[in-house]
Amino acid sequence: MKDWNDYALILALHRSITLRAAAVALGTTHTTVARRLALLEKQYSASIFERIPGGYRATPFGEQLVATAMQVENVVRESERLYCTSNEKLAGPITLSLGEPMSQFLLAKELGEFTRLYPSIK
Repeated sequence: MKDWNDYALILALHRSITLRAAAVALGTTHTTVARRLALLEKQYSASIFERIPGGYRATPFGEQLVATAMQVENVVRESERLYCTSNEKLAGPITLSLGEPMSQFLLAKELGEFTRLYPSIK
């Protein structure tokens, strides 16, 4: 698969079990989830999920895709985390609520280092 959204769909259905719950997790409709699943299964010429009472369960092939999707999810989350914590991104005001003795005696060194590391944060 080339599209993260396909992996997200597989994970959502695997975790949610029903089309409706997967749709809620993805912010779409259950018919869209069903249509996209059908397209994926056609693309692979294999069943990814089987219908069971109360929802869907991954087939053996689907379990392999779920495992791959979890790895992709971890990579995507790590890259988002790295982006969000990059020095260029962090900017703006922060308000600390703490007593003067704590800021003067316990955190003075750390606050100084913080302002040096993140000059765009006020």
